[in-house]
Amino acid sequence: MGKFPYEDFVEIVGEQMSQIDTDLKSRALTYNNIKSNLQSLERKTVGNLLTRTLADIVNKEDFVLNSEYLITLLGGRPKGHWDFLDSYFLSFQEEFSADFTM
Repeated sequence: MGKFPYEDFVEIVGEQMSQIDTDLKSRALTYNNIKSNLQSLERKTVGNLLTRTLADIVNKEDFVLNSEYLITLLGGRPKGHWDFLDSYFLSFQEEFSADFTM
């Protein structure tokens, strides 16, 4: 027991406050980790094609498998760039097919 009775009380309250502060920081850290994991999962399921899994879009049958000469490449494009890419690949296709028809 200290010199004054309130010194013991202040010490006990200080220790309890320290314990509560430690518990609060631990719970806040756990909450932030769970929140971050949830946001990561949401990005993978509803995000753009850079972060989203393609498992629900592309099937195994869409790929060229076990070929020595062919591979499958996937490409994504923004919706607003369809006209440019469409014209680019059509001109490429015409040029490519012209090389083989000669």
